[in-house]
Amino acid sequence: MLNFYRDLLIFLSFFICSFAKANTVEVFPKAQPLPRSKWILSLEGDFLYWMAIDSGLGFAQTNNSIVTKERFVPYHFDPGYKIQVSIYPNFDGADLSFRYTWYQQKERSLTYKKDPFSSSENDPTHAICLISPFDLMNDFIDPSIILAQGKMELLLTSLDLELGKKHKLSPQLFLRPYLGLKSVWQHQKVHLNYINNSDPILYDEEKMDLIQHSIGIGPRTGLDLTFRFTQQFALIFNSAFSLISTRFNDRINSDRYVEGFFEENVYDFTNKVSNCQPVLELLGGLSMDRYYQNKRFHIGYFIGWEVQYYGENNQFFIHPKDQRSGSLSVQGLNIKIQADF
Repeated sequence: MLNFYRDLLIFLSFFICSFAKANTVEVFPKAQPLPRSKWILSLEGDFLYWMAIDSGLGFAQTNNSIVTKERFVPYHFDPGYKIQVSIYPNFDGADLSFRYTWYQQKERSLTYKKDPFSSSENDPTHAICLISPFDLMNDFIDPSIILAQGKMELLLTSLDLELGKKHKLSPQLFLRPYLGLKSVWQHQKVHLNYINNSDPILYDEEKMDLIQHSIGIGPRTGLDLTFRFTQQFALIFNSAFSLISTRFNDRINSDRYVEGFFEENVYDFTNKVSNCQPVLELLGGLSMDRYYQNKRFHIGYFIGWEVQYYGENNQFFIHPKDQRSGSLSVQGLNIKIQADF
């Protein structure tokens, strides 16, 4: 009988211990990462400090000798910005990005003068200035010009839409190919000013305005490469190519003022051109990533150099020597901050 009660107590003790263990509540549970949503929203803002160079806008030549040097409108650095919104899944899948770029190069002038007391054709201070870009196109030189001034302003905006997917080739190397669309708007204005001394008594000045508006849209493709050498630092190299159908609206207007007489619209030309324009974009630099709240939130920083090339962009004039218009090159510093939620 005693053996029976002993066995019963052992069984009840085992049952009670098992039940208590199954229903134990932890007062201090182990810390776990906070759950993230299935979709992640990414916001990016870029500060740009770019310079735009548009070839084919020579307005003067200096050194009256067999070998002359062509002078172009001035180029300089000005600020701009980018805004990008992206959404991508918190798992292996495609991402969608929308980017807006705004850049404006403000107007600054560059002036070349000829020494009015110089008569020697080989005197380096004796500048040959072209009365107009039409003369430059036909290699015509007007030695009576004593001053030539040129300045340019440019407004460049673009919209990019991308659908891509990131691939992990190794723990350090990531590739993101993508397809999309690119749309570009441009407003460009060139001011030229020439003073003539063919008559030393009368003041003779001619002013020209070259205005170009363009809008284009076309397919865009590219590849983003990331090489991560630590958890926080990585090298970035992005490349993209677009082929956009662009419509150019150009106008060239000239006014002339001779002392006591003003002639408006000496010539006024308008031109409309449609062209298939190639666009190449390159970006390289260093990024740093910081994570917060057990990697639920991410802040990224980037600094690098960006180059954008717009072929066949200058439709003001086409030089008969090579039958090609000038290209627009935009390049400069890119500083970015990115936040993922």
